[in-house]
Amino acid sequence: NLPVGTTSIKNTASIVDPIDPTTPITPVVEKPTEGKITAVKTIIGNPATVKPGDVLTYNITLSNSFGTAKAGVTASDNVPNTLTSISAISNSGTLTGNKIDWTGLTVPANGTLILSFNATVVANLPAGTTSIKNVASIIDPIDPTVPVTPEVEKPTEGKITAVKTIVGNPATVKPGDVLTYNITLTNSYGTLKTGVTASDDVPATLTSINTISNGGTLTGNKIDWAGLSVPANGTLVLSFKAIVSGDLPVGTTSIKNVASIIDPIDPTVPIVPEITVPVNESPAINLVKAVTNTGTAVGGAFNVGDKIEYTFTIKNTGDVTLNNINITDPLISNSIINIPGSILPNNEIKHVANYIVTQADADAGNVTNSALVKASSPAGNIVEDKSGTTTVGDDPTITPIAQNPLLSLTKTAVVGVHNKIGDIINYNLVVKNTGNVTVTAIAITDANADPGSISPASIASLAPNATANITAKHTVTQADLDRGYVTNIAKADGKDPKGGNVHAESTDPTPIPGAPVVPGCTDCTVTPIDQTSA
Repeated sequence: NLPVGTTSIKNTASIVDPIDPTTPITPVVEKPTEGKITAVKTIIGNPATVKPGDVLTYNITLSNSFGTAKAGVTASDNVPNTLTSISAISNSGTLTGNKIDWTGLTVPANGTLILSFNATVVANLPAGTTSIKNVASIIDPIDPTVPVTPEVEKPTEGKITAVKTIVGNPATVKPGDVLTYNITLTNSYGTLKTGVTASDDVPATLTSINTISNGGTLTGNKIDWAGLSVPANGTLVLSFKAIVSGDLPVGTTSIKNVASIIDPIDPTVPIVPEITVPVNESPAINLVKAVTNTGTAVGGAFNVGDKIEYTFTIKNTGDVTLNNINITDPLISNSIINIPGSILPNNEIKHVANYIVTQADADAGNVTNSALVKASSPAGNIVEDKSGTTTVGDDPTITPIAQNPLLSLTKTAVVGVHNKIGDIINYNLVVKNTGNVTVTAIAITDANADPGSISPASIASLAPNATANITAKHTVTQADLDRGYVTNIAKADGKDPKGGNVHAESTDPTPIPGAPVVPGCTDCTVTPIDQTSA
């Protein structure tokens, strides 16, 4: 190990001759030295760390500390694949692939020779890259079997990565679910990453945001994190909780949440981890139809012409907001009723519609029907329910209509001269429906009428307040002459809508003047007979 700066080795002897002992003879021999060169590899600027896109200038400084020029030196550099775009190679070096070769180099005595080149750190460093190491190989002819291997290694500073997940990894979510979101920042490099910021614009489909980690702040629906540090070769997990809204907008089939991570290494291009999870909604609806007024008949029953007030109660029994609500009811004049607005889960709205009782309703004895409600969920699913009288079941709403089946029958005799056997007495009868239901199969009978003279003897149907005119005849007999009058009552018998019997007996609204009163039969039609004694 020659001292640094040794350029030659000089050796002097001392010869003392007795003839002149005070002046020694000093023979000298001196030879220049030849030693092995040294080498140092550096990066200009000596950066503390390097990152993708950095352009690095490498210098390989060969030093010859001896007094003889060093010729025939060769050098090479196998540039690692973490560097690209190799250029500006000095000293006529040649590039093959990623390898640079220099040949025929001369390092001056007591001097240096600098080899240099430029290279760029690749944009996508392999995962786990914590540093970039570059080693050269210098072959000194003085010792060609043992190369000089100067190297330089710098820690890398790469862009972090981020993944967003939901704890438990649910296949689907539904309104009311509490979700815990994790944003995992990963630093795969050997340098601590500081000054990282993150934000999360939580969608309106999530609410009640809470339990925000790492000092995050909430403004509206936006979470911000600042001054974050991600350890070298480590991770940092940001988290928060939110609840799936019960008022999901129409058309919502999934919930997408995107975060934005700003890495100081590349602040203009944020990292945007996201996660989308399908919504599994359970929409449901319930309809109750009830009568909320009373009629004009006894006991609050309804008559023809009365207004029935129906109140529809629509309840959202599912877990999502319902929209596009409509009721179909064949009783209502506009059979499809569109209900404005929407209904939140566990809420209800009411709608009132009126119906006027008809004769057909009175004949039926009640108004019986059901309505149907339909609505759409945020995902576009249609839900429906047939109305019931309570929230359980789909029983039809039955409204009783008062039924009062009645007939009246009048019978009058046509004034004339009736004083002998064979004279004809003509009768006019009027049957009237004085009730509020239709009476059918009405038969007119009269025990005192000539057989076959009642016309018509039957009436198929008679509506309330309707009348039918009937005629009948009676031929005067000897018994009538002996009695001095003819008296009788006609009868009308029909059926009400339920098959019940409706019966009426005739009265005489216009008795013939001078006709006798028949004891026990004040309603009889009495026709006087002229009696002439012989």
